[in-house]
Formats: sequence, C-alpha cells, structure tokens
Amino acid sequence: MLDVCLLGTGGMMPLPHRWLTSLMARYNGTSILIDCGEGTQVAMKEKGWSPKPIDIMCFTHYHADHISGLPGMLLTMGNAEKTTPLLMIGPKGLKKVVNALRVVAPELPFELQFMEITEPEQTFSFDGFRIETFRVNHNVICYGYNIVIERKGKFQLDKAMALGADMINDVSGGEEAMWKVLAKHRAPYILTHACEITSQCPTYDATMSQVLDFLQARLDMLRRLGVADVVVDPGFGFSKRGLCNMWLLDTLPQLLEWLGDIPLLVGASRKHFVREITGKNDIVEASVAFAKLAMERGANFFRVHDVAAHKHLI
Repeated sequence: MLDVCLLGTGGMMPLPHRWLTSLMARYNGTSILIDCGEGTQVAMKEKGWSPKPIDIMCFTHYHADHISGLPGMLLTMGNAEKTTPLLMIGPKGLKKVVNALRVVAPELPFELQFMEITEPEQTFSFDGFRIETFRVNHNVICYGYNIVIERKGKFQLDKAMALGADMINDVSGGEEAMWKVLAKHRAPYILTHACEITSQCPTYDATMSQVLDFLQARLDMLRRLGVADVVVDPGFGFSKRGLCNMWLLDTLPQLLEWLGDIPLLVGASRKHFVREITGKNDIVEASVAFAKLAMERGANFFRVHDVAAHKHLI
C-alpha cells in the first residue's frame, strides 16, 4: 500500500494553516519526500509522521519555497539519530544547491547521495517501485515526479482454492462475495483491520473503539456466512499513525482477551513505524525487535518478510 501525505500546498508564502510545498510518500518500508518548503519538518510533526526514516528526497526545482526548508529538515533528521544514507534526486546543479544550503548544517550523522536529472525524462528504479521524472513548464528547469508501482494481476479466490491454497491472508478487510467462497471451501481466513483511524487527533479510546467496531461487524458477518476458522490481524501500519500503532501494541493482551479463542496475527514486518517504536535504524532488526515485543504481549502468529531473521523468536 502506498501512503501519501500532502504536508504543504502553499506557494511562495506560508499561511497559518497551509505550509509550503511538500509531499511525503511511504511504500514497502521506503519513505520519500518530494520538495521541502520552509517548515516542512513542523508540518510533518503535525501529521504524526517522522522525518527519521526518509530514504529519498526529490526536488522539482530550486525556487526557495520548494527547498528552503532543507537545512532545518536535515538537522531534524540528524537530531532524530538517523544514520542511514539519504538519496537526493533533482535537476542539474542539485549537489551545488544542497551544499550551499548546508552552510548552516555542515555536520550530519548520515551520508548524502546525489542523482541529478539530465534528460527530459528519466527513471530511477528501487525495490518494488520506480520514480519517473519528466520536464514541466516553469521559468526555471523543473521536473514532475511519478511514483510507479506495478499492478499485480487480479486475485481469483475460487481458482486459488481449487489449486490447493491452504489459507487466505486478506489485507483489504474483506467483502461478502469473498467470504461466501471461503465458506464453501471451509478455508482458514486472516481478517485484517485495514481502515484509517479517522479522528484528526486520535485518542487511545477512539483508536480501540474503531478497531473493535470494525472487527466485531466483520466477525459477526463471517459467523453468519459459515466462515469458522478465522485469525485476526489488527492491521499495524495500515493507514495508522505512529501513536495508534503504539497503542495497538500495548493493548494486545486486552485485544486477545476480547477475541477469546480467536488467534491474533501481527504483520508489521518492514513497515516504517517499527524503526520509530524500536529505535533501530535497520529495517530488518527493527522488524524482529517489534515482533519480539508483540510476542511478549501474546501474539500467536507473525507475517514476516525475513523468515531466517525471525526464526530465533519461535
């Protein structure tokens, strides 16, 4: 899932409730910042997102309202103990512009890497996605960015069951048509809370109320349709802010009590927030540390990318 947050949409002049241009995106453990207007790190804090896990920064052009926030952002990332390299992508002259702005931020605990765009259209490939750049009309050299994730083929549940699938891991929150097929095949099913916590400033009670209401409605429907073998995933990282994920972790024992004999699965592997909660920069180490915390709170199953790194927990 690609998470996108418009941190600021103002041009030239920041307004009381509208920060200068910046966008942050997160996908598969990678965080991308596009443009960094003045005060971007403050806007990020207001949204509950962290600057520490930013891996890639892209700049459309070098007008001040799109890049003047860079020194403060770099210092904030350093103060957050970021040590992993930061890749910067931008039009020709990127390194010169960044180094000029770094006069007030000369010492950083992480390496800066640069990729300059030299063609009208250029593509940069990463793990599971690519960033496409293209020239746009402006009075200076300026580029737009596409974050492209290749779509997979549509999953056909009936065909999967006929081919011998043992369990359905559904991160969408499910739908009645799918559940009827599951009931026909008597297949085990993982139900995931995949909805955004809608409160603007979520509290512990609001978070848990929304999670439990979501799960209760779907568990009732699954029982009515005859799907009896269910595992619940509370949906760590699915459109939830860092604080909501922390609350979910701390309340796993209460959630397990509420579920009764329904097992609980935790699927937080390689998600950006595990670095914030565990304090570990390496995404695999952070994922293992988070799984250990969840196991100590009673989690029954884990969905992971790095099986060998997690095996010692079992």
